[in-house]
Amino acid sequence: MFFTVLWKGLCQALGWFFGLFGYKRDGKFAKCVWGLFATSGAIILAIIAVVCLLFGCGKQEKKGGAENPFPVKYENEVFSVTMPKGWTYVDSLWCGLDKVRNEVDLYCPDGIVYLHCVKAFLPFKEGNIEAAKDMAKMGLYMRIMSGEDAELVDEEDSVEVDGCPASISYIVSRVDNDTIVQKQYVTFVEESNMMFYFNEIFDIHDSEQAQRIGDKIIANIRFKRVANPLDDNWELQHAIREGMNDGMVDEEYIQTADEVINESKD
Repeated sequence: MFFTVLWKGLCQALGWFFGLFGYKRDGKFAKCVWGLFATSGAIILAIIAVVCLLFGCGKQEKKGGAENPFPVKYENEVFSVTMPKGWTYVDSLWCGLDKVRNEVDLYCPDGIVYLHCVKAFLPFKEGNIEAAKDMAKMGLYMRIMSGEDAELVDEEDSVEVDGCPASISYIVSRVDNDTIVQKQYVTFVEESNMMFYFNEIFDIHDSEQAQRIGDKIIANIRFKRVANPLDDNWELQHAIREGMNDGMVDEEYIQTADEVINESKD
């Protein structure tokens, strides 16, 4: 419709212009000229129309064809994370903020790395990242005392997870003939008085690629800054009793953790 109107207007304008010089469209020569002009103009306008159509379709396809690199999403009460296509998660041990155990595993489809995410259940009232680091080291110490062949080989401070202070611990464990690396992001969310362990776990031979993939997932974690129900002492003691009855936590851990938290307040 647009090109039809444009074409008729152009013909009328040209007819008026040539009419100023005595040109008339009644002669055979004039009809021949107008016929050639009309055919050429129609072809040119058709080409313009096709080009515009192809350009518009191509641009729309490009706009709608951008693929989301992280289409898989996991979400719970305190954080969410997006992952690449093919990733899966298991959250059967995420029991709720008023419970002792809250864990979720994120699995890479090729098995190079998986992430083990843990929310520490004890509230860190007036705590800080240093106390969180001490808690993580205490957990490693208890693993070693229980017979696990593991050691802390390196630490990295002054990092963040979604704007929250964090510290990275590199822990090496030897299982049969394999050397497994645990790259642990110890993270403290001050607004919620919560501590998290985000662990990238991989074989030492896959270190470079595994860390590159795992760090991208860590970068996609978003905290919700919610209230910690275990800030209430009655809720905390109730959760501890439930945890001890279910075998999820032992009394020695509770006592040692209390000492670490109390020292962090002094």
